[in-house]
Amino acid sequence: MMQIDADHFGAVGQDMSGKYAEQVELCSMLVSSGAGTDLRDSNGFTVFDILEQELRRWSAPTHPPAFVHSARIQYEELLKELNR
Repeated sequence: MMQIDADHFGAVGQDMSGKYAEQVELCSMLVSSGAGTDLRDSNGFTVFDILEQELRRWSAPTHPPAFVHSARIQYEELLKELNR
């Protein structure tokens, strides 16, 4: 069984050296392979809850508007892959 730690995954907001594209590809592969999106972590959060929390974190007023826009686009692309 594969386990992904959301604290180290950093799905939204950071695109260091193309990591974001790898994250979308990984999500697509996992969903295509039958990964469940309704599973909950030890805190009771689903992948959707975790992404929502990350979006809020990366959309804080302390971040530049262009960064917030980029985080929103990343969030929407990940949701699209997870909802396939």
